Amino acid sequence: MKKQIQYYEKLRKKFKTKREIVGWGSKKSQQMRFNVIKNYIKENNCKNLLDIGCGRGDLVNYLNKNKIKIKYIGLDINHNFIQIAKKRNPKNFFKVGNFLHTKIKSFDLIFISGIFNLKMKNHEKFMETFIKKAFKQTKKILIFNCLSTNAKRKKKLYYYINPFEISKRYNKNFKKLIIDHSYADHDVSFILFK
Repeated sequence: MKKQIQYYEKLRKKFKTKREIVGWGSKKSQQMRFNVIKNYIKENNCKNLLDIGCGRGDLVNYLNKNKIKIKYIGLDINHNFIQIAKKRNPKNFFKVGNFLHTKIKSFDLIFISGIFNLKMKNHEKFMETFIKKAFKQTKKILIFNCLSTNAKRKKKLYYYINPFEISKRYNKNFKKLIIDHSYADHDVSFILFK
């Protein structure tokens, strides 16, 4: 996680409080990922949401703009991001912490966006541990996204996953899995139901 903290802190110093500090290429690409969760919240009557890797709290702004009523909590390992999120969204709760080492109550929906993008040592083991804990903590749905091996351009810095590897690796533990690769060729979302 040290690599992630250093990477995003470098972006924060460069872009201050702008959207680019969280590493998304454009507002449109960020919105595409947020659009994935909108219908699942409504269809599954989700009352609360944990946003892991919340960055500046852009998701809560998206939810408010789309008039989606849900109790929101943002968690991020970067203290500076949490300070920015609190200033931008004073009515919401944000917490600094490493999800793997933070005691967290259960949530109807857990959303993980961008956490798995930077390549790291023992990447697959990290992902597996993270996903298993997140799925255990969700009451209804876990949604996470990754960079896809279908991306036309790849950078050595990032980790790309074959979407079907996830279904092979985790298909025993959940009631239903949806793989949404419809919104971008370089990105894929996984929706796991309890």
